[in-house]
Amino acid sequence: MSAPALSVLRRLDVFLQDTPVEAELLLVGGAVVTVVFNHAPGSRRPALLFGDPEELERATATIASENGLPGDWLTSAVRSLVGERGERYSWQGERLSVYAPRPEYVMALKCAELRFAAEDRRRAVETDLRYLLRLLELRAVDDVLLEAGRFFSARQLGPEVGERIGALLA
Repeated sequence: MSAPALSVLRRLDVFLQDTPVEAELLLVGGAVVTVVFNHAPGSRRPALLFGDPEELERATATIASENGLPGDWLTSAVRSLVGERGERYSWQGERLSVYAPRPEYVMALKCAELRFAAEDRRRAVETDLRYLLRLLELRAVDDVLLEAGRFFSARQLGPEVGERIGALLA
């Protein structure tokens, strides 16, 4: 585990405590995938399953500026902390979690997020999904829905997710 990586991630966690954002930084196949949740004021329960990542991006930029870090510091810190293959460590702060889940779980999360993503955020979610589908070697909509269905019900995924996955696989 890298002490500098943990130190800067702790700073980000403290910074996020003054925002409605809770973030999960997931190392999957060497890539860092971010999932952002928004919380109701005064609550630890999510008010919105998938939130706007802009608050996290602003917090990350502020931490970089205050500490003289490069723009890609977050990816480097997560990889340093968890390890390239996710074999070493996971960490949980108040508003920030870092770990290496199974890629199938992250793919299911991104399928669910696709349903809720605002138009300007959808491209980033689709990019994450394309990466995960290649990593998992999923090439058919039915296979993707079957795998995502291990974590979310069809109702939670929404009726349009199959069409959107089909467009990504085309």
